Amino acid sequence: MCSVLLAELWGLLHGLRMAWDHGFRHLQVGVDNKCIVHLLERAHPPANENAILVQSIRELLARDWIVHVEHVYREANNVADFLASYSLTTPIGLHVLLSPPPAIFGLLCNDTYGIAHSHLVLH
Repeated sequence: MCSVLLAELWGLLHGLRMAWDHGFRHLQVGVDNKCIVHLLERAHPPANENAILVQSIRELLARDWIVHVEHVYREANNVADFLASYSLTTPIGLHVLLSPPPAIFGLLCNDTYGIAHSHLVLH
């Protein structure tokens, strides 16, 4: 079992590696976890179980390319929200989708046109 933060850090690391390996040199990366943005912006991240992973991401970001990592609200990124739920139906590990699942096409359109969905939070 791993934390949400740890899973998202691994996803960012693998995504950056794939982008680099496929020759992408200008990226805008949206993450829905503000903690990730803060960890990457801090001069000295805290020494904890995520430190080595954060350092690996920083080393990738320091390569000769332009990468902007920014926070986006989950409601504004329907595709990422869907894929997070979809990942719960797959075995643990890295899964590279060669084509999007059919259920994702409408969400891609929504994200492209900036159509957000809302969540009701009860306290």
